[in-house]
Amino acid sequence: MVILGQSTCFYSSTKKIPGLSVKQLALLVLLPLTLKSFAQSDSTDSTYLARFSQFGLRLHYNSSLVYPGAGIQAEIMLLPVKYKTRHERTISWQKLISAGPEFYHHPFFHDNLYFAAEFIYRRINDRGFMLEFSAGPGFSRTFLPSPTYSVDNNGNVSIVKDAGYWYALAKAGAGAGYDFYERKRAPFILYGKLDIIVMAPYNSTFYPRPVVEAGVIYHFKKR
Repeated sequence: MVILGQSTCFYSSTKKIPGLSVKQLALLVLLPLTLKSFAQSDSTDSTYLARFSQFGLRLHYNSSLVYPGAGIQAEIMLLPVKYKTRHERTISWQKLISAGPEFYHHPFFHDNLYFAAEFIYRRINDRGFMLEFSAGPGFSRTFLPSPTYSVDNNGNVSIVKDAGYWYALAKAGAGAGYDFYERKRAPFILYGKLDIIVMAPYNSTFYPRPVVEAGVIYHFKKR
């Protein structure tokens, strides 16, 4: 009878802890693990910044309709963040500022040299596929290809050097590409992009123009 009493007492102590049920005990064990997984779902990409600086360089060929051109822009990364989804997929969201000169050559019309400062919102997944959206203000200077003459009040005719016009400019675009860092640990992105530039005032109105970009974005390594 004594042994049975001890056995019954032991069974009762393993089945229930004073003040806590089995469900409550399970919650206490699982809650820290759940909070830890959520804490890891949004973190700064410290591995990337440990190898590369926040500065990059964009080199691209651009074409206004069928008219060729080129551009070079510097990039500064403002806030690189990575987070994990529930399916263990990692996505990098980056905010950047870029600025630099671009131009295109339109025969028999003008050569357009323009400068824009843009805010860029870039998304890269863990397979390297990249999407970005950009917009920003700038200015433009066109150069007329044919000789331009002016006549003063006395009827004297002279050639105007570097004839052309100044414009205010707005630029917006969207593009896609592949980031070779995600899989190959190479410091560059290949991309294509469609931009719209709008110049004003143009004959008392505004002048929209599509521009296609294709190029490379290079990330500088830390020394």
